Amino acid sequence: MSSSNLLTKSFNPLLLGEQGGLFEGYEQYVKKQKKNQVRQIIKSYHQTYDHFLEALQNAIDACEYAYEAYSERPSSQKAAPYEPHIQIHINIDANEFTVVDNGIGMKLDEVERYFISPYATLKPQLEVRQRGEKGVGNTFLAYGSKSYRFSTRHFDEEGYTSGKIDGGILWALGSDNEMPLVQPDELHNLLPAQQHGTVVQIQFSEQTNIKRLADHSTSLEQWEVILRLHTGIGYIDFEDNDAFLSKLNISLYVIYQGEKASRIIQKGYLYPHKISSVTAVRKGNLDRKSQGKLPLKQTMKDCLYDFFDEEAVRQKALAKLDAQGYTRFGPYRGELRDDLTRMRTKAYLCFVWANAFWDEVNNTIFGGDTLEINHGLLFATKSQRIVEPKKIEFSYRSGDYNRFLVLLNMDKLEADIGRKSIERRVTNLGNLIADAFHDDFVDDRDALKPTPRERREDEEVRLEALQERAISEGEKLNLPCPPVALLKVPREEQDVVALFFNLLGSGYLKGYKLFSTHISQQYDAVAWFEIEKTESGAIYDEIENPLGIPEERFDNRGIKRSPKRNFLEFKMSTDDLVLDIQHNEKQLKDIKWLVCWSKGKNHEKEGIDIDEILEEQYRGHREFYGVTDIMRDASGAKVHIICLEKVIEILSGRGG
Repeated sequence: MSSSNLLTKSFNPLLLGEQGGLFEGYEQYVKKQKKNQVRQIIKSYHQTYDHFLEALQNAIDACEYAYEAYSERPSSQKAAPYEPHIQIHINIDANEFTVVDNGIGMKLDEVERYFISPYATLKPQLEVRQRGEKGVGNTFLAYGSKSYRFSTRHFDEEGYTSGKIDGGILWALGSDNEMPLVQPDELHNLLPAQQHGTVVQIQFSEQTNIKRLADHSTSLEQWEVILRLHTGIGYIDFEDNDAFLSKLNISLYVIYQGEKASRIIQKGYLYPHKISSVTAVRKGNLDRKSQGKLPLKQTMKDCLYDFFDEEAVRQKALAKLDAQGYTRFGPYRGELRDDLTRMRTKAYLCFVWANAFWDEVNNTIFGGDTLEINHGLLFATKSQRIVEPKKIEFSYRSGDYNRFLVLLNMDKLEADIGRKSIERRVTNLGNLIADAFHDDFVDDRDALKPTPRERREDEEVRLEALQERAISEGEKLNLPCPPVALLKVPREEQDVVALFFNLLGSGYLKGYKLFSTHISQQYDAVAWFEIEKTESGAIYDEIENPLGIPEERFDNRGIKRSPKRNFLEFKMSTDDLVLDIQHNEKQLKDIKWLVCWSKGKNHEKEGIDIDEILEEQYRGHREFYGVTDIMRDASGAKVHIICLEKVIEILSGRGG
């Protein structure tokens, strides 16, 4: 056997077939290799809205490049200021998604060399922020869709380039070896309105990540939320007011059942505290008074949030890393110190009152079982969110992970925005930062609504049976609430009951539905609340309707309702309920509403707070019509009080 080396000269393995001559079957080999390469690219995109993410990040990049190109032109060549604009067309009926931008556009040779070819891109050569750099985004769009059309006109070139690929995903994921070609196509009808720019149109099918657009939403408002959460439309600016992004306009069009809805939509990431139905307070704005107590207007919030700059994040995380007894991350501690400086990380933290918060906001916006908005550890770079949320791994009170959203914008993070993986050292850094801020937010939890407490199983069964009986009997009767003539001042509890029904039947109080009263020796009634925003007098007005409900308390369907399982109590005074609590006959956490004539003082001895919410600054605390006060104990239990003495005073002042 010869011992000589058969390799006698150097070669480039990346130029297979281009040196030393073509081998037999080379052309077929290349076809299979390319198909496998494209298939792996498509399979690496496994998030629902990847088509939207990739198409929109390309459009934003193109607009930013045009924005820079216009700014560098001599003023004599500028016919008008450049206004970056992106149109998003979601055609539910045709199951198509189209993005139109007035960005830099592409030349013919750029389309042929870089636009769709895998791992080919011009982006690293551009001197602007780029949200994708590996050159696989359009490969995924073209071969990961049922059909793919594009039309483009370059900033400095006459004419246009227009093409299409049909059946890309069937070829890439199927057994058919006939590779689809980019065919010339007619000019897309949305491009002529642009001096320059690009139109990309994608059609979905059963093989694509999104199979039917209608399964995700048919509403323009809901699609706006989805785009802000999952694409570059929801850019991360951390209140920096980026010059280009602040000028960018986004138009959204949704076609469903032949009807077209459109509007200029909001930009920027949809932070939980910015959701219209959410009550929030910024941690840095908390104003603790004597004995560290928060004012009422800064309590009973859905979420506590704040933003932190690079230096604040670095100092806080280093202090945590050096804290006595903090031994987490073992051999990676030196690496974390380097990354805290290198990554230039800004942070947003949101701490919510309970895990139920996420279900509530998703139900309010989407009205179904979805978790578009959720807790977790999120990462962003170059103004855009990347990868799906990671579970926060706190080293202490680890059960809090589902009450926190931690969003980190890492300026120097090297991660392809369109791909899904993130290296271990980045998640370590994220969990260190989450750990560092965790205690500070938990210490301010008195700004939030009380977290639901567990009830003993036997007690739960007994109270549920009580509610079931009341609901069943009440639904059988289905009696209306007629006006009751009662003009005297209440002297006993039965007078309070009669006056309440008088006000309810006469329309001075609204929305309360009672299944039954005096259902047991322990609790007086089971009731629920439901009112539509369109009902006359439903909405709060400081002068005209101070007993109404603030508009922001209604959901996106214009309804405010409570669950049906609520106990309601009737008392002459708040002191009577306090006495029941002292005797352990009732628990504050069980009661949703207290209807009474007057407010007493005995609650002060029991550490129970009663705060009036009639002034404008406390309007956000009124969840239900006619509520005048909020009662809270040390555990955070809350009762909505309808103090009829105050109600009558208000109605008399209005001539009611």
